[in-house]
Amino acid sequence: MRYQGKVKTWKDEKGFGFVVPNGGGSDVFFHISAFSNRYTRPAVGDLVTYELSTEDPKRLEATNVRFVGEQEHHKASTRTSLPFLFVGILAAGFVSYIAYTVVSQRYLANGA
Repeated sequence: MRYQGKVKTWKDEKGFGFVVPNGGGSDVFFHISAFSNRYTRPAVGDLVTYELSTEDPKRLEATNVRFVGEQEHHKASTRTSLPFLFVGILAAGFVSYIAYTVVSQRYLANGA
């Protein structure tokens, strides 16, 4: 289940902070490694969505944290691009073969 909250505190030098849940309740710890987008650093006041970890029952910890409005990245997009990559490699190989054949025929025709 995903929850939503606002970044209450953020210590950039240490890479962690706390989120206050929108519905109230205890602050939730989060670490920068929990973010799916590690290119954007969180700031106090940012709205985020997250899941709760069940590993340590003594401390609430946010996992799979995303900024509100950020799209989830699916691994399926990588799978769909693989056929295009394969076709591109085959096309580049074919063009290279044709170029090699044309150049070698001209070389042999000129009496090498």
